[in-house]
Amino acid sequence: MAITAVLGDFAPALRLLPEAERSRARALGGYTSALFERARSGDDRQDPLNRRARLESIERLVDALDESLAGLRGVGSAGVGELPAPVRSMEIEHRRHPWPRAALDELATASRHRATTPRLETRREWFSAALRFSAALACAQLGSPQPPEVARFAAALVRLSMLQNLGAELDAGRCPLSIEELPAEGEKPDLRAVVAAVRYECSRLRPDLLAVGKALPTLPGAYQRATTYLLLAGLRLLADLEDADSLMLTDPPRLGPLTRTMLLLKARRGAAASLAE
Repeated sequence: MAITAVLGDFAPALRLLPEAERSRARALGGYTSALFERARSGDDRQDPLNRRARLESIERLVDALDESLAGLRGVGSAGVGELPAPVRSMEIEHRRHPWPRAALDELATASRHRATTPRLETRREWFSAALRFSAALACAQLGSPQPPEVARFAAALVRLSMLQNLGAELDAGRCPLSIEELPAEGEKPDLRAVVAAVRYECSRLRPDLLAVGKALPTLPGAYQRATTYLLLAGLRLLADLEDADSLMLTDPPRLGPLTRTMLLLKARRGAAASLAE
């Protein structure tokens, strides 16, 4: 799946990055998506054989990347021409700017956990998992660990995107929210419970989005502008979600082309000016 499709309303932020950083983001997004596609495969089945197949599929991809980054292509089970496309892209970017090993390990760990535990029990576990995953993404993209405010912000964007796609996930028989918030799998969630869960999530998102303001000056200039777009887009979507009812499951809030363009222009004018507005 193309990175722009994965990012949705947040994809325009890529336009504010230099080509080298956009290429890095595409590679990281493609690899991460591939991991979680394997983790979600066969979600309608939760038997031990299915879980083992998911884990084996993840391990094949992780092993291919490990061999590739270590310069061992052709030594293992896969030859040079057999590398998965996401691994080839990650290898190219690794030559330009090495990927932090710990961040890649954390992404792989998150996908393994998703493969064996589709739903977490409590809100606290869900928030913690989103924070660890987002911190790893931010570290991988920028090449080093980032301030905690950046991880909070990235996790808020992940959660916001999840709320946008909640209806489609429920229709597919999946629920990304914790069991504490909505009934266990196999039960159809009550619409009132879904709306209540969405509003609770929204109440937690705003401070996490705004937290990035403190860390913004520490980011490279292009990332400051991209982060400003992400913040402005996130706040706009959050405002729409806060007023949403059960209709948001079939018609979730989206940013129109004109709104995206206006937010891009604000971000280009400068991070401080946009945040002040």
